[in-house]
Order: sequence, then C-alpha cells, then structure tokens
Amino acid sequence: MKKTDASINYILQLFLGPAAFLLVRLLPLNGLDATAQICMGIYAWMMVWWAFKPIPWIATTLLPLILFPLLGISTLAETTSTMFGQRIFFLLLFIFMLGNAVIRVGIGHRLAVTMLSIQWINGKIDRFIFIFMITAAILQAIFGVVGIIITMSVGKAVIDFIFAECDRLEIAVDKKKTGSHIILAGAYGQMAGCMVTIQANPQNILTISLYEELLHGTVTYMQWFIPGLVFAVVTVPVVYLILKLLFKSSLKEIPNANAYFSAEKEKLGKVGVSERRLWILVIFIVFLWIFTTFVKIPGADYFLVAILGLVLLYIVPEAPKSPKAFLGIEDAKKVNWDNIFLVTGAIGYSGILTKMGVIGWVAENIQGLHWSVLFIIAVIATALMTNFLAGMATATAMATLLLPLSLSTPIHPLVFVKCIATMSVGLMVPWAGTAAAITFGSQHLDMKEMIRVGILMVFVIGALLIGLNLIAMQIPALYPPLR
Repeated sequence: MKKTDASINYILQLFLGPAAFLLVRLLPLNGLDATAQICMGIYAWMMVWWAFKPIPWIATTLLPLILFPLLGISTLAETTSTMFGQRIFFLLLFIFMLGNAVIRVGIGHRLAVTMLSIQWINGKIDRFIFIFMITAAILQAIFGVVGIIITMSVGKAVIDFIFAECDRLEIAVDKKKTGSHIILAGAYGQMAGCMVTIQANPQNILTISLYEELLHGTVTYMQWFIPGLVFAVVTVPVVYLILKLLFKSSLKEIPNANAYFSAEKEKLGKVGVSERRLWILVIFIVFLWIFTTFVKIPGADYFLVAILGLVLLYIVPEAPKSPKAFLGIEDAKKVNWDNIFLVTGAIGYSGILTKMGVIGWVAENIQGLHWSVLFIIAVIATALMTNFLAGMATATAMATLLLPLSLSTPIHPLVFVKCIATMSVGLMVPWAGTAAAITFGSQHLDMKEMIRVGILMVFVIGALLIGLNLIAMQIPALYPPLR
C-alpha cells in the first residue's frame, strides 16, 4: 500500500509540472506575446519540479535545453550559453570544495572545540549555550554550508555527555527541553552567521547574482559583510535571551564540563601542518575578497578570487614533500551538483525572462501593491514558503518576482536581497532544507519545539532584519545607488 501511495504521489508531482506549463500557456495574458508566455510557462514547470522535486534539481534545470530548440525559441548552443554561462557556478563550486577540505583536515572542528573550551564558560550551561551560538555563527560565516554540520556534530556530542553524566551522578534533567534548547541555539546561531559573509549561505550567492542579472547592480564583499556582522552581533544575544525564557531549565551547570572539554582538546593534539596551511589559504582568499573591495583591479571580484582559491586547493600540497594537495579528483564526487545547477540555471533563466519581457510584464501588472506589502512578502511569505518548499527554489521565485518591483519602492533593492536570502533558511520543520534536516537529525530536538520556536523566530528575526537594514540603508557607501 505504501509503495502504491508513493508511486501515485510521484506521478502526481511529475504531472504538476507540465500542468503548470499548460495553465500558464492557456491563460489570456494580455500584453505578453506567445514566445514570452511559453518561456513563462516553462519557468512555472521548472518551479513546480524544483519545489516538489519528483526528479533531481539538476535534471529539471536541463528542461530549457530540450524545450527551447524544439519550440523554436533558441538554439541549443544559445540556450546552454545563457543558462549555464554564469560566474556563480565557480563561486558555489569553490565553497563546496572548500567544505570538503575543511571537514577532512578538521580545522572547523578544532575551532569549535577551542571556542567552547574557554575558561569563562566554567561549566555554566547558560554561558556554554551563548558561546555555542557565537561559535555556530562564526563557523557558518567562514565555512558556509559546512558550518551547520560541524555545529550539530559538536552540539550532539556535548548533549550526549551532559545526559550521560547526569544519569551517572543521578542529577535530574529534562532531556527533551535541554536537548532542544542547545540544538536550537546552534541552529539560530548558524542562521545569524548566514548573513555575515557572501559565502556563508548559497541563497546569498543566488540572490546577489539575481540582483546583478535583473537590476545590473553590484555588491562588494564589505558592503555585504558590515551590515551582516551588525545583524549577527544584535541577533545572537536577542535570540539567546528568547530561548532562555522559552526553555527554563533546572540544570545550571554541566557536570565535569571542564574535564570534558580539556579531554576533547587533548584528543585533537597539536595543530598540524595541513591545518596551518589550510588556514593560510582560507585567510588569503578572505583577504583578497576584502582587498578587491577597496582596490579596484580590472576584472577582479569575489567570483574571480573564488576561482583562484579553487585552483590553489588543487595545487597547494597539504604538507612539505607531499604530492597530495588539499583537493583531488575524488572530491568532485562529494559536491552538491544539484544545488549548483539549480542556482546557476535559475539565474540564467531569470535573464531569459527579462529579455523576453516577462519580468517587466509582471512588474507592470502588480505595481498597485504598496511597498510595505512587498516588504512583508519578502520577509514573512519567504519564511513560510521555505518551510514547505525548498529554500533555494523559494529564494529564486521571490527574488525573481520582487527585485524588479523593489525599484518602485523607497527601499533599496539590496534590502530585499538580504531579507529573501536570510529568511529562505528554513528552520521551522525538518524538511525545510539542509540546515533544518541536519538540525533535526541531531536526535535531540523535539519537533513540537522546533515548530513552536520556528514560528516565533520568523517574526523576531524578520523584525531585526528589516529594522537593522533600514537603518544601514542610510549609509550610501553600504547601499550604493543603482547605475
């Protein structure tokens, strides 16, 4: 019976894509020519399949390569160039490849253990949770998608230790409440870190690229970093205090915490040559990202720097007299190609929709909406959609729709970019995305608590995001006018 239900569900999801195409194609869309309407229909087809994922994203992204030549819209060569000739491809590839090196060499795990071993914590569980949130934000800001993996693995290990010690010493502890508190602290610390750097979150890269494609704007590394850092610095303590109120616990101290973290540090041993070399590479790349913000070098931007970083990871040996570099051909098998193709293809297709006049047509037909409604859609609707559809698909749809409309509002389009990117990191339900799945997979998070806190945080983080960005928008250097 279950197999039959799964088959019916699969066929239904598969059918919804072509159905969306036919619906759009048959609608009387005045002012849109037939070719543009076909392109819009194909986009609706892709959005449905991206959202429900009956087939991998990579396969869905290839649809225009089949349909455009057959329908006489453009040749295969033209479609391929438009869809996949995007600089973002290499930035995403660098981030995923760097993640492989970070996990294997262990610099992220060492950073987490080192931060959680500071003397100030001194076994106090509230202090531990606060530093755990900061650690999660830093890991996410530096290492991107790898950050949540390291955060949750360390968090789970600490929770297991706490519960084992409480059982051994017969200390009463509400395991469901304590486990949920620690895991959610790490998850929302990670969400705060997503805003800090461009590489922290794939949705950052996606929405920035759509901003460049649709509005021809540019964003430097520091223009993103400075407001993002302020957001994280404010968000972490606010969310920490809210979680502390929601999860009042009788457990005030972690039993034998100092001994545990000392033992964890000893297990890591001394910093190895490969760790030092990888840190040098990471710092060098971040330095170049910042340097190209202030010193204009023709052709040099964070996309070019990412390509350089990728090449260096394949060239620089892990240790002296070692032929082995940080990356090998086997690392290509571990890359999330689904994500890369979705993002690259979505940005390419947004260019097609703009060229065909679809984006302009949509903007004209919903111009009557007040700018505050558009802003609420960018924050609340994005957050809610993300928890039922894929975060990347949601960010693609919302950015493609709202960025052109943002030009008619008193709000800088970059504020919309940042709101959509951050709020598309779903943490309300386990199936909201990679971060949510890894968070729930820690096995110490109660789903009811995840949903309860998730609903509250949509409004808390949304309000902080809007307020802080509207203040930062008053600084022209951070939000430069469009050309």
